[in-house]
Amino acid sequence: LNLKTGKIRGSLEYLYEHHKDDKMFNDKNEVEAVIRDVLNNYDYIKPAKKQGGFIVAKALEGHKKKMIDIGIYPEDGVIFHINKRKWDADMRKFKTDKQ
Repeated sequence: LNLKTGKIRGSLEYLYEHHKDDKMFNDKNEVEAVIRDVLNNYDYIKPAKKQGGFIVAKALEGHKKKMIDIGIYPEDGVIFHINKRKWDADMRKFKTDKQ
């Protein structure tokens, strides 16, 4: 990751509460574990739709065509987004090219 800071930070409370109703994550501990895993083992990085941010993405092993994507601002290392979802076009391309 090409960050301008040595730390990545974000509100686990905010990230968890944002997806609490759709039960995307069991608790804040799972959010933290997923973030650590994706940042250490990501598949690709792409620009985010939010100005100045980027998305770090990883396919979920054992979950057919599911992925995690995390939005980060490189200037200050703030995580502004985390999501579990179906593969997007970039992940499909990454997985196809990898084979």
